[in-house]
Amino acid sequence: MTLMNATVKTVKNGAVPMFGILTYFLAPAVDSAHAPSTFATFFSTTAQLLGTFLIALALLSSLPALEHLRFRQTMGGISLLYLGLGLVAATAGTVDRWSCWVYRWLFAITAGAMLGTLLVLVMLGAFNIWSARTTAVAKRADELG
Repeated sequence: MTLMNATVKTVKNGAVPMFGILTYFLAPAVDSAHAPSTFATFFSTTAQLLGTFLIALALLSSLPALEHLRFRQTMGGISLLYLGLGLVAATAGTVDRWSCWVYRWLFAITAGAMLGTLLVLVMLGAFNIWSARTTAVAKRADELG
């Protein structure tokens, strides 16, 4: 349990911002040779995925009280902030009238938010599988005596 919490904390507080910084330097150039409209597909697809994750998280809010508490502890407020920022950046990236330097920032924010949301959701799924397995093992142990 503590390993899971430490991993989630490391991802939320360290890996995601570092990935955003890395993608800022690796972001493709937007200039006269590479028009902003060429990246509209990336931004619109990412906005759709992040919107889908937002809907999935809204559906998860209907969990029973104890499960909801575990969910909130795993997700945390910072993950929802990443999701919101990524959604706004991805949607803003579909507009082709910004200055060229803005797209590098939008790309970094979108990519970092996408990675953060994916990692937290995967960890949430792994935690749920681990929790269900632990419950099943405890139930079977009680049955066996």
